[in-house]
Amino acid sequence: MSASPAPIIHRRRPPSPGSRALAAGLALLALLALLAALSDAPPQRAEVYFLDGALTMLESGDLLVPSFRGRPFFDKPPLATWLMAGALALGGREPWTARLVSVLATLLAAAATWCLGRRLLGRAAASAGALVFLATPAVLGFGRLAMSDMLLTLLCLLALHLGLLALRPGASLAAGALAGATLGLAFLTKGPVALLVAGSPLLLAAWRTGRAPRATALLAGAGAFVVLGLGWFAGLAARLGGEPLGHFFLQENLARFGGQIYDSGRGPLYYPASYLLLGLPWSLLLPLAVWRLRHESGARLLLGQVLWVLVPLTLSRGKLEYYLLPLYPALSLLVGGLLADAQWGRRAWRVLAVGAAVTFGGFAATQALLLPALRANQPNAVLRAAVAAERQRRPGLRLALCHDPTRVERELLVHERLVAEQRRDLERAAAGPGPLLLLAHDEEIAPLLARPGLELVGQWSFLPVKTFYHLARGREVPRRRVALLRRVEAPQ
Repeated sequence: MSASPAPIIHRRRPPSPGSRALAAGLALLALLALLAALSDAPPQRAEVYFLDGALTMLESGDLLVPSFRGRPFFDKPPLATWLMAGALALGGREPWTARLVSVLATLLAAAATWCLGRRLLGRAAASAGALVFLATPAVLGFGRLAMSDMLLTLLCLLALHLGLLALRPGASLAAGALAGATLGLAFLTKGPVALLVAGSPLLLAAWRTGRAPRATALLAGAGAFVVLGLGWFAGLAARLGGEPLGHFFLQENLARFGGQIYDSGRGPLYYPASYLLLGLPWSLLLPLAVWRLRHESGARLLLGQVLWVLVPLTLSRGKLEYYLLPLYPALSLLVGGLLADAQWGRRAWRVLAVGAAVTFGGFAATQALLLPALRANQPNAVLRAAVAAERQRRPGLRLALCHDPTRVERELLVHERLVAEQRRDLERAAAGPGPLLLLAHDEEIAPLLARPGLELVGQWSFLPVKTFYHLARGREVPRRRVALLRRVEAPQ
């Protein structure tokens, strides 16, 4: 075991004033791309869990027990939900204000990428890598969603950087405490995966250098991790017992890794293929970057993190493309290290500028044009208004649905705070007591209209959510129908 890491190969030029100005301009374009039509996007992916949880915390004042659709929800730790609740309280209870948490986390993650890259690969590589990170489609796409993954990416980056500082000879107690605290916050964001993402490269660095943190720094870090990372879990167990912890650690982590319930059916090449597509155009440069930087200690540390995390993700049954997000900083820095190579000269910044500008401009234009067009062809706003009017007229109104092709249920939950009942048989639901609305589509509409005691509130045609996906594949997209029906109350 060597006493120190292999030296970094110093063959990179320092960033020029022109490149600094270019980097600042591209960072501004990144911000505009992240904010483009942010308020027009309906709740997507897992956003509804965080939005409903944050709004419920504001309404109930209970910050300990997260909830979803009116029930306790222990699938995710609460740090992202807490931050989104704060954003909603300060900026108004609209989804775009909660999304600002992810936007800010994305920008800070780019800054943290630069800090880590400067330490491992030098300033020029750090600047290029941070811009590559921002100009990656996956980062832009998920960096504007009210989810926890960009926050996890940021905190894992900070924990890794601070952990490397704590491994230096003579590192202070404060360095260990800060590293442990940040790792604890990452754990409070998404659980044990934080230990894998941030802890694996730290173990690799300690093994390669033969260094270990001072005992006092290690104890300070462990204490900070326990307080910040595990304190909420302890408080939850004190109030509700061990069942929530069992659900989170066993079902949401172990079962997601090996259980059939989360089996996505995706093969071992899913994550490489996802990065190849969602990391364009930079993913095309990664093989060359790995080859050219294979002797540099910093690059080998980053590559070790990627491989260490990629193996269990590949073996897991539950595969989703955004699980790769915490690895994008390392992948971006490897590409940035290649672009900062002195042999590229000014061509590197031309490639970076053109690729980033095209990515930012294309992404912003897509969001600004397609999202408003999609919403204009969806009946969700009219449906929400109709449901709100019916609720005002008839207190205690329930809403039942079988299918939700417009995904309006999410918007009713977030905007109207109405929990819809999921029913397999709407005709049977219509036989129940109390004021009732039914949301039906296509073939469900005619049988329900023929049923005595039901009348039509409104009927609308629309384009399905995956319209642009079908158009891109050359498929015809027929318009569909959705109807809102109410049960007519018998005269007293």
